[in-house]
Amino acid sequence: MDFDFLKELYFHELDRRDRLDQAPTLRVAVLALGAGLFTYYLDLYALGDDILGGIFLFAGCGAIVSGLLTIIWIIRSYLGYTYSFLPYASQLEKYWRDLQRYRREYQLEEDASRLLFQEALEERLVEAVTHNSFNNNSRSELLYGASRFLAAFVVFALLAGLPVVAGGVARMTTQWNGGDTVTVGFEEVEND
Repeated sequence: MDFDFLKELYFHELDRRDRLDQAPTLRVAVLALGAGLFTYYLDLYALGDDILGGIFLFAGCGAIVSGLLTIIWIIRSYLGYTYSFLPYASQLEKYWRDLQRYRREYQLEEDASRLLFQEALEERLVEAVTHNSFNNNSRSELLYGASRFLAAFVVFALLAGLPVVAGGVARMTTQWNGGDTVTVGFEEVEND
């Protein structure tokens, strides 16, 4: 196999690991925004036993479950993954000196130690690329699952907003309360 191609694959998988480490940031931000939205909903909406209350309760439970699953999948994408790296430069230098000593001891050709060194390095690169690629693919699948749960979270959050908006619109209609006060929006105002 081409040595330059193996090096390119090796560094590509390490760069991919860095991108996967940064990928959950947007998902976490959307979850935080959704949690803040639900806090706002809970302040505005008084849960009733009508159909709107049922929709709000259903959507709230769905959002909580899908939000928790999103968090679990994001955490799973970080835990249990070890990456393979090339040996330290000092280890490679020691191996090179051992190969040189072996070549001199057995009176091999000049290129023998270089070829053996490159062969061992290529083998190590293949192992590292394969291992790192497997890790990155597994992490990508978990983050894709987190994205699907996050999409469900957003849908449930929007669905939970419907009863809040509908309840707010119903309360915003002007109501006369005994001629003394008028309810406009969420506040009672003295009637002049």
